[in-house]
Formats: sequence, structure tokens, C-alpha cells
Amino acid sequence: MGPLTVDAIVALALANNPDLQAIRARSAVAAGQARQASLLPNPSLSAALLPLLSGQGTVPAWNIGLSQDIKALVTYKSRQRAAHDSEGQVAADVVWQEWQVAGRARQLTSDIIMGERLHPLTADYYALLKDRNARLDRALTARTVTLATVAPERVALQAARTALDTLAQNQLSLRHQLNALLGLHPDVVLNLSSDVTLPPFDPAAIEAGLPDLVNRRPDLLALRLGYAAADENVRQAILSQFPDLVFGGASPAITPKSSMAART
Repeated sequence: MGPLTVDAIVALALANNPDLQAIRARSAVAAGQARQASLLPNPSLSAALLPLLSGQGTVPAWNIGLSQDIKALVTYKSRQRAAHDSEGQVAADVVWQEWQVAGRARQLTSDIIMGERLHPLTADYYALLKDRNARLDRALTARTVTLATVAPERVALQAARTALDTLAQNQLSLRHQLNALLGLHPDVVLNLSSDVTLPPFDPAAIEAGLPDLVNRRPDLLALRLGYAAADENVRQAILSQFPDLVFGGASPAITPKSSMAART
């Protein structure tokens, strides 16, 4: 497989990021809860068959009843709206997290590629200063230069060495962060492309979209839907304070044949 571009890394992050997989599972749960809330409450059906003692005989009696919880019907619409708002909130959270993960993957990949470009230049600069300091050390031993001439070069060499080590540590840290974002083992070394391809930056389009930003930003939409779901939950709590009301009826009966047998 060839080197991975920035767009390829973003696609891998969106597909394999552990946090995104977890929040997508939450989205499936919220969808199931919304479907469950859309179902009407079931009525209750009860039946019984009991023997009744009457002197020396028994009379089998049966009873059947059908009832419906009225309170469940009263809170049905509110529960349905709350479930759909919660489902929309989770969906907006998924979009926001995908946006965050895509931006983070793009930033890490670009930083790593730029660091790889910078590393040869930093290494060459250090090698140049190292060779220059070796020459100055020989000249200092031959007493053709003074320590005042050599000291600044040694300071520059040390600074170049520090910059080279810092760059290597930073590259290692960035690669570990990218592997964690992709759900990979920390020791995996990705073969990245040397080109940084980023979306075009259009300040005019960004400025034109600012007035409508509150209606498009996923995190703000999730917050709004979360408030709506909380309001519906409060409404359900208020409606649930009323006494329980169950509507239904029961139909008892005794078979005539059994009644005559009992009288005999």
C-alpha cells in the first residue's frame, strides 16, 4: 500500500476511532428508545377460572377483564417527543464528534508531515555546527583561536542538538496521538505522504455563514435538543402527579350446567 494522504487518515479516523464507535452505539440505543416510545401502551387482559364450593358440589366460575391505563395515554405524546429529541441530540453529538475527530486527524497528520520535512534540515544544521566545532576545537588546541571565539559556537551547537532532540520527541508524541485516534497500537508507524492537502480556506464564505452558525453547529443543536428533551421529561413528571386512572371492565359468569350439578 502506498503512502497515506491526509484525507485517507481522516477517513480511517472516522471509521476506527474508539470514541466514535461508542457514541454511534449510543445513537443506535437512542433510536431504539424512540421506536419504543412511539408504541401505544398495551391494554391489560386478565382471566381466571376458580372452583366455588357449594355444599357437596363445586361450581367452576370464570372471570375475564380488560383495562387500559389512562395515565399512560396522557403522557404518551410527551414521552414520544422526549424520545425523539433525545435521538436527535445523540445524532447531533455524533456529527460534532466526527467533526472534532476529522479536524484532529487532519492537524496531527499535517504536523507529522511538516515535522518529517523539517527533520533533515535540522539534522544538516546540527551536522554543520558539529563539524565547525570540531575544527574550532582543533584550532583551540593549536592555540590559533581563543576560547572567546569557540564559546558561542559551542552554545549554538548545544541549541541545535536540543532542537533536533525536541523535534524527534515531538514527532514521536504526535505519532502516538495519531495512533490512539485511529485505534492503533502505539508502536505502529504509518507511512504518510509527503504532501499536505488541506481544504481551501475561503474567508468570504466563512464570514457569510456566521449569521446562521447557531442553526448549523452540531454541538449547539445537540444542546437545544437536550433542553427540549428535559422540558418534556418535566412535563411527564407533572402529569404523573395526578392519581392513577384505569378504565376497563370485568365479566364474571357461572356455567348453568355446573350450577345445576351443584344444586343436585
